[in-house]
Order: sequence, then C-alpha cells, then structure tokens
Amino acid sequence: MCAIVIEKTVQIQSVCDWHCYAHPQLKDLQWKDGRSAKELAKAWFRTGSAQAPEELIHLLNSHPDISGVQITKGIPEHETKLDDFKGKGRHHDLFLIGNKVGETVIITIEAKADEPFGPDIECYFKDSYNKPGSNVCLRITNLSDAIFGKSPEDDAVGKLKYQLLHAIAGTLIEAKDGNAKIAVFVIHEFLFSVDEEKVARNRDDLNNFVQLLDDYSKTSVGHIEPGQLYGPFFAQGEDLKHIPLYIGKVQTR
Repeated sequence: MCAIVIEKTVQIQSVCDWHCYAHPQLKDLQWKDGRSAKELAKAWFRTGSAQAPEELIHLLNSHPDISGVQITKGIPEHETKLDDFKGKGRHHDLFLIGNKVGETVIITIEAKADEPFGPDIECYFKDSYNKPGSNVCLRITNLSDAIFGKSPEDDAVGKLKYQLLHAIAGTLIEAKDGNAKIAVFVIHEFLFSVDEEKVARNRDDLNNFVQLLDDYSKTSVGHIEPGQLYGPFFAQGEDLKHIPLYIGKVQTR
C-alpha cells in the first residue's frame, strides 16, 4: 500500500480522483486511454487501491543498492522548483518517497507512450537566446552545468533532450532538499497504441543521455534495458555531485 496524495491534504483513492485532483497540465487533451498520463494512474490502481505496479517493484529490486525499498508516499504532478527564476519548475508525472533501512529514497517517474523528450538542449537554448525578459537560457545553462559541468552549447550536451535534463536535475534537487541518500529516475513506457519509430527514438535519446552521464561515472552502461536499474551515476555540479543517481525503464504492454 502507498498513500497517493496531492498538496499533502487530499488523498487520491481512484483513477477518477487522480484525474480530478492531479490531472496533467493539458488536462483532457492528455487524459486518454492508451496515453501515458491516464495509463500511469490506472497502473497504480490495478487492485482498486494505491499500490506500486509490479513492473516498478521488479525494477527497483533489480539493483542491490535499491532492493527492498518501501514506497510510502506518492504525489502526482509534483512540481520541483529548479531555481529562483519566475515561471514553472519541473512537473514530475509521479514523485515518490521511499525508505530503505531508515534512509530516505527519492524516486521520480516520467510516464511515456511515444511522446518525445522535448527539444534538443542546444536548439531550445538558441531559440530562447533573444527572447526579451526570458531566463530560459540562464536556466538551461545552470542545469547543464549542474548535471554535466558543461555549457549547453557543448557538442555532446547540445544534442541531448531538454526534458531529460530538467527531469534528472529535478530528481536530484528533490533528493538534496529532502536529505535523501539516493535518487532514482524511472521512465515508465505504456506500449499500447504507439508509433514504434517514436518509441525507438525515445530509446536512443535516453541511451545518449545516460552514456554521457556514464562518461563521468564509469559504470560501463552501454544502453538501458527495460526492467534493469543502472547506476550509480553522479552529476558534476558541486551542489548535486554527492547524491548517487540510479536510472531505469519499465514497460507495460
């Protein structure tokens, strides 16, 4: 059992509650059978009460550093403040708090069908460069430095996807702010009615991101296989580099 809550006061007890209190940012445009937002909610209420999907538990138990973690709370559409700039922060599809031998573990879930991981970092940076009053370029620069210790205009960083950058940065920031000893980032793919070419594109984008992280962490990860958790990886920024990060993917067909 796991308490799924919103704003610390409302307890979500069904898929209908999830839609009512924690709908995705585009509301009904994203809330459809077969698409990631609704399927994530359905996966957590398969038994009629809030419970982690079996495939997620299997993933977490696949790594000895995480195995046995007990998930105690989940918050859909939880927002992480990434910096002091105005505007929205990182919205996690599902933010989880776990416990392993008395230590806090932060887990974030990014649900996907075949939706992309957003624009390339370098393209988004350049498109935002001349927008008056925008702090997007500063945010991208700060996040790129925090995770990779490099500029977003660096060739290796620029070709990566922005959504993965701020998702992983948001995960590590939550772990730091919550005094967690471990951070876990999970892609949960729902492969019902999807474009297989788009799914393959997402697979490659995730692998490219992880491989650059691995250049620093030396964990020898060639690519991410579904059902297996990888890590620890370590960010290069001073504030986040002490937090071990684990990354994995699960699939529901």
